[in-house]
Amino acid sequence: LVTTVAVRSNGPVPLSLFSARTVPLSADDNGDGNSDATPTGTARQEIKFFWLGDSGNKDVKLAVDGVGSAEITKSTKFDVVEPSWAGTGTEGTPTIVKLKDGTALLALYGVPGIEGGKVGIRFTATVSTPDGFENGQFGFFQTWISHDRNTIVLPSGRTVTLKTRHEGETGADGQIPYLGQSWAADGSEHSAQDTPKHWLRKEDTSTTLDGHWITTLMFKPVGDAVWIPLAKLDWTTQITATNDGKGPNWRVQSNSQTINGVAGPSSSSFVREMNEPVWSVVLTPDDRMVLAD
Repeated sequence: LVTTVAVRSNGPVPLSLFSARTVPLSADDNGDGNSDATPTGTARQEIKFFWLGDSGNKDVKLAVDGVGSAEITKSTKFDVVEPSWAGTGTEGTPTIVKLKDGTALLALYGVPGIEGGKVGIRFTATVSTPDGFENGQFGFFQTWISHDRNTIVLPSGRTVTLKTRHEGETGADGQIPYLGQSWAADGSEHSAQDTPKHWLRKEDTSTTLDGHWITTLMFKPVGDAVWIPLAKLDWTTQITATNDGKGPNWRVQSNSQTINGVAGPSSSSFVREMNEPVWSVVLTPDDRMVLAD
């Protein structure tokens, strides 16, 4: 009999994923120096589970049913271990990027991309599965709060302002893992990237790229498991560009950036995260700007 159990500690829960070693129930589970009996009729009794909470030497009480007509309750100690990790994020600077087709965009820019070129921000991390366990997977996940604005002068001369349709809401920036990318948690280094941007139209007089992103380093063990946070990078940018209408001629007027609370652009390490990401909407490429109130 092998039972897989998920255990969540009470109270404020650090949700970094920890994996517990398999402990035979016929071992000295209660620490009294005696070998505890294996239930009658089971030649091999094991408990395998993933721990959601603090690492260390933990007292665990497990109840297993479906063994005959009785519920089996056992108390034991587990040496709970966690994946090791390290990660950094490097943020670019606001730039008006002019494209070959004559269009332009306001973007974070200047960080070397994974496959060449330049991007707005790049995340790099390593995750190592604890010794004694089959390598899990790791990747990134991102949430985004947008306050982007565009100001337009209509042919009639009327000025209107557009805002993000989900302004102020916390949105999932795609899926878990980010961009569908994940890698073996074997200590090797891998990267992901993002380039926040606004397309600049000749009819716009000003545009503001104003967002707050939380990029979370995630781990998933082998088997029937879920993605669990290990660490995060908290970054913001508020960039305003204006157009004098001659050309058009766009210029960056103001810029404010932070990464883990430090004024940027800069590079910073991921910090330990003990809460799962939360969001109220899933952002898609089809999301549009709407008239502001």
